[in-house]
Amino acid sequence: MSWWVSLNGPDGEPLQVDHFSEGGTFTLGGSSEAHVNITYNYSSLFIKAGICIREFTGLNGSHTIPLLEEALKKLDGEPDEDYWRATPGNAAIALRRLLLWARQHPEGTWRVS
Repeated sequence: MSWWVSLNGPDGEPLQVDHFSEGGTFTLGGSSEAHVNITYNYSSLFIKAGICIREFTGLNGSHTIPLLEEALKKLDGEPDEDYWRATPGNAAIALRRLLLWARQHPEGTWRVS
């Protein structure tokens, strides 16, 4: 199971972002749309870091920047080669991606499903 997370423009479509290729599922060769799949395996780590991804829906990127920054302070460690493994390093990669998008498009609106 997983969350589909996107940062959308006024038209409700994912915004354009820097090319990336991480996530639970991804387009072969990567994507430039602010839309990513994040595994539920990281749930307990996000909760310990004080963040609930589901609650991002409807919030602007600017509103979530401080939330993501604080959560990232609590997630130390190197990422594991296995994306699905619930490690602080893997969870941090997902949150850093969201933070990057929020900084790039502070006016964007999150959608989590």
